[in-house]
This record gives sequence, C-alpha cells and structure tokens, in this order.
Amino acid sequence: REAMDGFWDAQAYMHHYIVNHTIDVDGDRATGRAKMLCIVTDNEEGQVMIDGHYHDRFERRDGHWAFAERKLTINFWSPMAAWWKPTWGTEIGPPPVPPS
Repeated sequence: REAMDGFWDAQAYMHHYIVNHTIDVDGDRATGRAKMLCIVTDNEEGQVMIDGHYHDRFERRDGHWAFAERKLTINFWSPMAAWWKPTWGTEIGPPPVPPS
C-alpha cells in the first residue's frame, strides 16, 4: 500500500480495465490472476498506456471472501504523446458538427 501513496494523485484522469479473471479455489484460500489495461493522463508524462497482470491471494473469513494480497506486474508503461490525439468526448469537448 505504501508504494501506491501519491500514485493516484499523479493521475489526472484514468480508465482502468480488469479482464480475463481466473481464480483457483482451495478450501478457504484461493489464488487469482487478472489482466489489466489502463489509460491515464499522468501529470508529468501526459497520456500513458499501462499493461500488466494482477496476482491475487484471497481468504474466506467468517464466510466472506476477501483479498489477502494483491501484486501488480507491469508489462509496459508506454507514453502516448507522440501519437495520441483525442478529437472529442466528455473529457475534451463535443463531437464535430457534421457538414451540411
């Protein structure tokens, strides 16, 4: 948790996708893995694409499942300033008016 202090404040905007979950259950414990893709507006680097995997451990406590541990492996952190050019949307502005 200490490693994340300040990280979220450095991201002005974020889309965070978690997909392809797999979970293996063994009694009251389980392990999981999930793919992560994140597009952020970093306060220093601008638009960045981040790709990685979450490695999770779960425990069932008093009949409820909870995270016991979550680790993130970052496959790449790729600044997109050279090719990222949003043209419209809720964070940028309205779509262009079609020609009449």
